[in-house]
Amino acid sequence: MRIKNIFTLGFVVTAITGMLMWHRSTGMIGTAWAEGEGHGERTGAVLSRQVMDVKTVTLARGVEMRFRWCPAGYVMMWVPAENQSRQVRIAKGFWIGETEVTQRQWDILMGDNQSYFTGDVNLPVEGVTWDDCQLYIDKVKSLTGQEVSLPTEAQWEYACRAGTSGDCMGDLATMAWFYGNSGAETHPVGSKKPNLWGIYDMLGNVSEWCRIGFESESGSFWGMPGEPILAGRSVLRGGSWISNTEACRSTYRYTGWWRGYSSNAIGFRLVCAAASNDEGKLDLERIEVEKKAVEERIAAERRAEEARAAARKQAEEARAAAEKAAVKRAEEAYIATRVASEFHKLTSKKAEQARIERLVMQRLSEIIKDEDDRKLRKYTNPPRVGDVKTVTLPGDVEMRFRWCPAGAFMMGGPEQYSTTQIRAHLVVISKGFWIGETEVTFRQWKSIMDPFNNQSPNPSDNCPMGRLTWNNCQRFIALFKSQTGLEVSLPTEAQWEYACRAGSSESTNVNLNATAWYSANSGNASHPVGLKKPNAWGIYDMLGNAWEWCQEWYHPWAYINTPVFDPLYPHDDTQGYSNYGRVIRGGNWESPEHHCLPYARRDANPRSACAGIRLVCPIPR
Repeated sequence: MRIKNIFTLGFVVTAITGMLMWHRSTGMIGTAWAEGEGHGERTGAVLSRQVMDVKTVTLARGVEMRFRWCPAGYVMMWVPAENQSRQVRIAKGFWIGETEVTQRQWDILMGDNQSYFTGDVNLPVEGVTWDDCQLYIDKVKSLTGQEVSLPTEAQWEYACRAGTSGDCMGDLATMAWFYGNSGAETHPVGSKKPNLWGIYDMLGNVSEWCRIGFESESGSFWGMPGEPILAGRSVLRGGSWISNTEACRSTYRYTGWWRGYSSNAIGFRLVCAAASNDEGKLDLERIEVEKKAVEERIAAERRAEEARAAARKQAEEARAAAEKAAVKRAEEAYIATRVASEFHKLTSKKAEQARIERLVMQRLSEIIKDEDDRKLRKYTNPPRVGDVKTVTLPGDVEMRFRWCPAGAFMMGGPEQYSTTQIRAHLVVISKGFWIGETEVTFRQWKSIMDPFNNQSPNPSDNCPMGRLTWNNCQRFIALFKSQTGLEVSLPTEAQWEYACRAGSSESTNVNLNATAWYSANSGNASHPVGLKKPNAWGIYDMLGNAWEWCQEWYHPWAYINTPVFDPLYPHDDTQGYSNYGRVIRGGNWESPEHHCLPYARRDANPRSACAGIRLVCPIPR
């Protein structure tokens, strides 16, 4: 799913000691060495590491992974809850992957590359969950004896800054693959310039999983102050090939992501612990005076950034005021034009015209329903609106369907909110159909499929499956057909909205508290299906509880020149739709009110585990 998160704006900070050590080693390339090959020690003493030293670890069959040394030091990190920077001590030096883990490095140990972008073994591996990373880490440990892990946020930002104070450690275009230059795909690692410590792709290409926490004085880890550590969630850093420049900054954080989530924009890199407690030991006495000077410079930079931010805010407010005035003038001109047009068109009051339109729509629906009923008369007991059909699944698990008769309705949003994406238009459903009385529950899913981790806050048997990919749904449908003989499918967008409205023309006056679990009343968790009131056709939870997948690919312009009868919008790359996902409808337990409306529509990557499933079944003809 194309998930749109709101991220905390970080302040410009710096890695104090790392910067000082870089100044001492500018222009020096440390001697490359391979731990475990006799080059790590001389005369029994651990070598003193320098910035840009290289450590090479052999994974298997000659495939290597290179690490760069990051000395002990300090990093100033922005704490959103405190609205200030906090100094975090990196008490021990560490090695960090020179690049993100590549598909070749992944395949040699795991052998199950699930990356979306392929064709070059040096592309970063992506499509991996946080839990997948832990399995890879365990294999690296067992094969090499190296104590590797994901970096903490403090380690990641410290290594990313590499002794600099800017958001991007230099010119972003020369150091990162992002939205402005990636061509909507990943690129081989190391093809852009490294940072000052010789580390590549810290920004862009793929976002990187981190451990939650910061290194404290005692070496333990603590969560971001004022930010709860949520079970089963972690943090992403660095931005990706699809990110804008705002997200490709050393301070930018993607928080609260499910550890079971995967995307073609998410990968990882490893850190490796120092081989001994003496390796890279921090010389506090030597840098104390220099540290104070750097802190004073940080304060000056902060004041300068505050002045720049104030200027940007003032300019933005002026621009917003000008835009608001322009929009107001345009709206006034539009209203004046429309009033003049309506004056010539209408021969009666607007309320009377609306009443006539409702009567016409009602009569059209009656004609279509009568025609469908005529075709159904060959059945002994033809279905009527609200009738129930019960299907028994393996293990005597039942699934109930409700009948939706043929009819016509105005699909889309009300006139005052209508945009290209939700423009109101006439749609005719020429054949009645059965639709699931509820969303598919965890119990119904398990009766067909193998046990599945629902990843919902409340994965009980009667709660909806709320973390499914579109592709998961297709496998479930195929098994459902083979075991029941019923030609079930996901609903089309038109079928879904028609069943949701249940004969009502209301678009905004929906009593959500009575009919839906959403952000205002869910307690941030899904709930058993059927607890809220059903709609007029006896169908539960069409809004809220879980997003629901539809058949079609999302088209932002699909409602323009749409077919009137039984529309099914095809996937057409030639019209610029290739960057959109499949349609999801109805909102879920975390959604705000404006997502839980009959006409609201969004798209999601079909590989994204973000929505539930409700089935439709046509009556045999």
